[in-house]
Amino acid sequence: MIAATESGFNASSPEIDSESVDIDTALTWLERNAGYAPETSRRKLNSQLRALDRLALQDRNARRAKVGRRELVSALTEYYGEIPSEGATLIVGG
Repeated sequence: MIAATESGFNASSPEIDSESVDIDTALTWLERNAGYAPETSRRKLNSQLRALDRLALQDRNARRAKVGRRELVSALTEYYGEIPSEGATLIVGG
């Protein structure tokens, strides 16, 4: 059995913790709303977790940790455009 963790994932064993209520709730919701058979989401997620390259994931997290607020705002502004001025109405999905 995998040790329970707050997130529902034990990094030393790439599989979802069967005792995690949050993960179980999310997977149940996904199955119900996507029309999946019971346990399909858990099997798919566990398969993807086993396929993860831990070193690549750690490298990506290390690079992301170096990004500051200014770089984040710049990237978001470049992607989404300028933030409307104060008091402006933002219409999403028009």
